[in-house]
Formats: sequence, structure tokens, C-alpha cells
Amino acid sequence: MSNALRAVLAVALLSALPLAAYPVFFGGATPSGVDPFGHAWEFGTTGDGRASWGIPGLGAGVLGFGGPSSAKDFHIQFFSADGSPVEIDYVTPEGGPGGYNESTRFSNTSASLLWTRVADSASAVSFYAPLGAELDPGESFFVNITFLAGSAPVSFEAAWTGAAIPEPGTWALLLSGFAAVAALRLRKQKQ
Repeated sequence: MSNALRAVLAVALLSALPLAAYPVFFGGATPSGVDPFGHAWEFGTTGDGRASWGIPGLGAGVLGFGGPSSAKDFHIQFFSADGSPVEIDYVTPEGGPGGYNESTRFSNTSASLLWTRVADSASAVSFYAPLGAELDPGESFFVNITFLAGSAPVSFEAAWTGAAIPEPGTWALLLSGFAAVAALRLRKQKQ
């Protein structure tokens, strides 16, 4: 293989490295908003008056996932206005993947499964998809987070993470690199 051919191939392969889509960070404050994928979220209350947060909201149904590729995990941390502790309810059992339940859970309702809940701290939680069961674009899901009595979160920071996908420009560079390699090979064969 000639040095020119190697150089063209190296450029084509290196141009495929930049990835887009994940992680996607967002945040907000009471009472509601929309994340970068178009999912509505809201602060609310449970039946017994405790604070809650959810996508689309506690007891508000499900949404279709709007990300550009599959999501593998979701992370969120809550803050109070006065710096007082915010405590997520990790005590109430998660129940199943569907139906109303005032627990902290992430459900992929299309696959009828709960994601694994990990308590990062009293005010932060992460949810992880089971291996091979990521949340695909268009699949229905919801996130519910409830808080212990007395906790009053007013803002949050969150992140979706998942399988990154190449940007369209990256595909164009990669394909043009392969076309150049093919043209060089063809030219060399004719000589």
C-alpha cells in the first residue's frame, strides 16, 4: 500500500472519530419545562403531599423517547432554594414497570421493565438500562422521583447518556475518504 493511500485511509478513519448526541445535559427549576429531546418534565406532589418530580410527571402517563439513538442511563441531582437537604425516597418499593406508584423509578413501558436504580446520594439518583434493553427512540417511558417528607427541591441538573452516533458531516468525510481510497486503488490497478 502506498504512502498516499495510507494517508487518505488514516484521514478517513480519524474523521469518523468525532461523535454526537451523548451525553445530553439539562436542568431546570419549578414548576415545569422540557428537556433537549422534547420530553416534558414537572415538579409535583404525591397523594400524601410529598414533593415529586417526573417525566412527564408523577401519574401523568408516558412519553415516547425522543433521543437520536438509544439511551443507556439517566442521572439527576436535586437542589433546595435555601441549601437545606433534599432527600429522595428510596424507601417506597418500586413496584412494577407500569401503573401508578409513588416510588422513585424509571420504566421502559414498551419493554415492560424497570431500569436499575442506584442511590448516588440523598439528593442524586442514577438509573441504568439492563444490558441489551436500552431505551430506543420512540419507545414509551416515564421517570418518577418522590421525596421524603420535608424535602422541597426547587431545581435539578440531569443527563441522558447513551450510544453516540456519528454526525452527518462525519459520515460524509468517511465516505469521501473511502471513495478516495477506491479511486487510488483503481488508478494503481490500471498502471
